[in-house]
Amino acid sequence: MKCREHLTLTIVMWLICFSPHSLHAQKIVKWVDEQGRTHYGEKLPPGETSEKIETRVSEYTPVKNDSQIFEQIAKEKKKNVVMYSTRWCGYCKKARNFLKKHAIPFIEYDIERSAKAKAQHQALGGGGVPLFVVGKQTIRGFNPTEIAASYRRLK
Repeated sequence: MKCREHLTLTIVMWLICFSPHSLHAQKIVKWVDEQGRTHYGEKLPPGETSEKIETRVSEYTPVKNDSQIFEQIAKEKKKNVVMYSTRWCGYCKKARNFLKKHAIPFIEYDIERSAKAKAQHQALGGGGVPLFVVGKQTIRGFNPTEIAASYRRLK
């Protein structure tokens, strides 16, 4: 049954992504009503004038993990788990608590407080936080199952 659900989900996602009615193909308009409230939508209400909104689709370019980055991280600290984070990030806090609760030794770098951490984060492909390096594997986002599995493979 799981295989069938996976196939159905894959087909639905494919149809959404490659449909001519996908988000990147739609026109978005902006208008201000009589109360001064700004609205965005696909259709302009009758009698309203709109401002043209430029839309663009972001592209993702995969970044190869550079072995020199991993070697540099390993030389700096003997811990096999590195977390790039920020103070205000809720998922970073959850990740920090998860690592402590499961006694997984880690080193944390705040990318907003350290230029060196920011440079390493960018060299690993940047993007959001948290970003983990477990051994030579990069994990983007807080995924407790993947973090634990990657850490177990190190032992």
